[in-house]
Amino acid sequence: MFDLRLLYIMTSLVLLTVFAVCAVFYQADFFKGSNISKQFRPSYPITKATFMNNTHTLLYPLSQGSPDRCALLFFGLPKHFRDIVLPSIRKHILSVNPSCDVFLHGYNISNTNNPRNGENNVHLHTHEVYLMSEATSIVLDNIEMFESRHNVSQYYQYFPQNRGWNFPVSMHSMLKQWYSIERVWKQMLLNEHNSSTGKLIGHYKRIGFFRSDVLYTNNINVFDGVAVTASFNNLYHYTNDRVFYGIRKYAELWATKRFTYVNHYMQTDFGKKNRLHSESFLYHLMSYWKIPIQFRDICFYRVRATGTISLDDCKILL
Repeated sequence: MFDLRLLYIMTSLVLLTVFAVCAVFYQADFFKGSNISKQFRPSYPITKATFMNNTHTLLYPLSQGSPDRCALLFFGLPKHFRDIVLPSIRKHILSVNPSCDVFLHGYNISNTNNPRNGENNVHLHTHEVYLMSEATSIVLDNIEMFESRHNVSQYYQYFPQNRGWNFPVSMHSMLKQWYSIERVWKQMLLNEHNSSTGKLIGHYKRIGFFRSDVLYTNNINVFDGVAVTASFNNLYHYTNDRVFYGIRKYAELWATKRFTYVNHYMQTDFGKKNRLHSESFLYHLMSYWKIPIQFRDICFYRVRATGTISLDDCKILL
């Protein structure tokens, strides 16, 4: 008599074998690039990068472009741009983000005097910024234009004490930086529209802000994160004010809300205690707008007008 149990076992084994073979062929076809795989796979590979004890995802790897329109915005007072700064910008920022448009705002100043930086009436060559042939727009304002837009002396009452600043030079430098950031943002906005018709061409979706007086030492991909700054120079209730990149809505808040936020900030207990100290102020501003700041292990060094490089800049970590 035929054993029905044996038949049941043999049939089950055959079916399991068939399913296993089909699964292997399906999986191989899925990852080889069939129509099904193209439909369900992401259009970009996911790459992991390690930061301290955590991991974050690079939405677009360094070797692949993004469909989003992007902009690289450089600000501040250029120093040793031709021989030190520009080569590092090209190597670590422009080459990593080749599809982005480039904008630069600076100041047409022939000499600088800042004892805190060891700069005693040092001659500047700010016109070297025009060597950045990759730029879509370069603007150098004279200092009179900045001072005509903002009454700098009204901010002196908020000067922070016991922070190592020099009065009034440090405050003046910070305000010049704020103005330069706003100006380069406006340069970018102009390029979003047709110059003849005024019609919108398209918004920049990813935006990075970078100083034009620093030596960059590692690659920066502006698609890595949504609201990113460097991991150094972020002490308790500090936020690094030297670099920022991410999505547009956060970049706009970082760039355009500083002058208008001062009055509110100085009415808070935090503002009364810390005064108008740059990193403290930015920390409060970012908290107020609930910007989800992300920190990345990137390093760059400030370049002084004398040619000295501040090699200790990246040592103050979280």
